[in-house]
Amino acid sequence: MKQVILTKSSTMLRFSRQSFNVAREWNSVIRINNKILCIIVVIVLVTNCRLAAQQYRLLGNSFSSGSGKSALGPYASDITLGQTATGTTSSTEYQNEFGFWSQYNALSNPSSVQFSVSDGWNLVSAPTRQGDMRLITLFPGAASQAFSYENGYSPKESLSVGLGYWLKFASPRVVQMQGVPLVIETVGVADKWNIIGTISTPVDVSGIAEIGTTVSSQYFGYENESGYAAATTLEPGKGYWVKVNGAGELVLSSASALKAFSGVAPSKQHGIKSRGTLFANKTVNTLTVKDAGGRVRNLFFSTSELEIDKDFYELPPLPPGNIFDVRFSTQRLIAFFDSTEKLKQRISITITGAEYPLRLTWKHSPHTFLSIGNKIISMEEKSEHTIIEPDEIIKIGFSSEAEQELQKEFALFQNFPNPFNPLTSINYSIPVFSGRDFATGGQLPADIWVTLKVYNTLGEEVVTLVNEMQPPGFKSVTWDAGGVPSGVYYYRLQSGIFSDVKKLLFIK
Repeated sequence: MKQVILTKSSTMLRFSRQSFNVAREWNSVIRINNKILCIIVVIVLVTNCRLAAQQYRLLGNSFSSGSGKSALGPYASDITLGQTATGTTSSTEYQNEFGFWSQYNALSNPSSVQFSVSDGWNLVSAPTRQGDMRLITLFPGAASQAFSYENGYSPKESLSVGLGYWLKFASPRVVQMQGVPLVIETVGVADKWNIIGTISTPVDVSGIAEIGTTVSSQYFGYENESGYAAATTLEPGKGYWVKVNGAGELVLSSASALKAFSGVAPSKQHGIKSRGTLFANKTVNTLTVKDAGGRVRNLFFSTSELEIDKDFYELPPLPPGNIFDVRFSTQRLIAFFDSTEKLKQRISITITGAEYPLRLTWKHSPHTFLSIGNKIISMEEKSEHTIIEPDEIIKIGFSSEAEQELQKEFALFQNFPNPFNPLTSINYSIPVFSGRDFATGGQLPADIWVTLKVYNTLGEEVVTLVNEMQPPGFKSVTWDAGGVPSGVYYYRLQSGIFSDVKKLLFIK
C-alpha cells in the first residue's frame, strides 16, 4: 500500500543556531564511617535552537533497508512526483530541556563471609550481594529448594538480599560466600510473620530500626537439635523469623553503621522483658521433650500471672516438611495458669515430626499434672514420663488438687487446627466414674457407647467419626475433609443424655 506524506526537500534539517547549556547540576555523597557508600550525580541540560525555514514537497514511494550495524551500508530510495517545492515553513525557535541522574557505587573489595549449616533444615540468607543470586550458585549441593514465606511457603530458584529461606542439607558443612559486603540493608516486611535475612556483620536486635511498623515478637532463629530459639544477635548467613504489626521496613546495620543515620528509631523490643530475664523467674518451670533422635524442645509454664506481653512469646509458623516441633495449642512456648482460679485449667501440647518414644522431664511442680491419653500424671510426685505411642493426646494442667483431675464429666473440645485444610483433630473426654448411668440412671459401666458425627449447615450428616463402645479417658479423632466442599461444618458428640456441638471451618 502506498503512502503520500510530506517530507523535507533537503537531506538534513538546517539549524541556524544551536547551543547546549548545563542548567543545573548537583551530587550527593553518602558516607558511612567516613567511607563512601555511593555518589549520586544529577545533571539537567537545556538546548536552545532555531530551526531554519524548510522547503517541503510531496513524497511518492519510499523504502529503505539496512542499519548502522549491518554488514552492508544502509540505503534508501525516494520516488517523487517531479514537482517543484510545494511550500516553505517559517523559521522556528524552540527549547528542549532534558536530564539524567546516575549512581556511582563505591568500589569495594569482595568480602568473604563464612558460616555453618547443620544437616537437615536450616534458616539461611545471603550475607553478601553477588551478580548471580541463584540457589545453585550460592548453596551448591543443597538437598532441597529454598522456601520463602509469604502467608505460606513458596519455592524459590534465586535468593534476594534481606530475605530468609528454609533450606535443607544432607550433611553439616561450612559455607563460604563471597561478594559485595552488606553494611546496611533496608528490608521490607509484610503484616504478621516474616523470614528476614542478615548483613555481612552481626546485628544487635535492639539496634534494628523500624520504619512504618512495630515488632511484636522476638527474633527467632532455628537449630535442628533445639528448634526455634529467641536471638539477641542476628548472625551473617542465617535467617530469622519476626512478627510485625503492619507492613513497613526494618533497617539492619552493624552498631557502628547505625550511628551514621539519624531520624530512624531503633527497635523498642528490648523494652519488653527478654526471654532470659523471664525464664530466670523462679515461678517459671520447664517441660523438656526429647525424642528418640536426640532432638530436644523446651516449653515453659507458670502458675503465676506475670506482667508480660504474652503474644511476645508466640512461636513462628511450623517449619516446612515433617520437622520436629513442640508447642502449646495457643502457638506460644509458654503457658500461664491462674492459681486463684477454682476451675481446672488445661492446655494441649502439639507435637509434630517426632521420633518415638518421647521422654518428658520437668522439675517437681505443685498442683500441676500431665494428661496423656487416659492417664493423669502428677507433676508434683514425678519428674519424668515416657510416651510410646504417637497418637496419645498430651495436655498440661493446673488444679488446686491435682489428684482430683480424673475426669468426672464429658467434654468436647474445639478442633485443632481451625480453620484447617484438610486434616483436623477433634478431642473429647469420657468420665472415669459417675454416681449414675446417664441413660439408665444406674451405675456407670466401665465402657460407654459414644457417637461423634459431622454435619453441614443444612443439618445433613456428612460423616460418622465414632460409633462404638469406648472406655473412660481422653480421646482424639482426626477428620480428613478432602472429599467435601469448603465451608462451615458442625460436629456433635453424644453419649446417653449428654450431647455437645461445636463449629469448625474447612478452607481449601
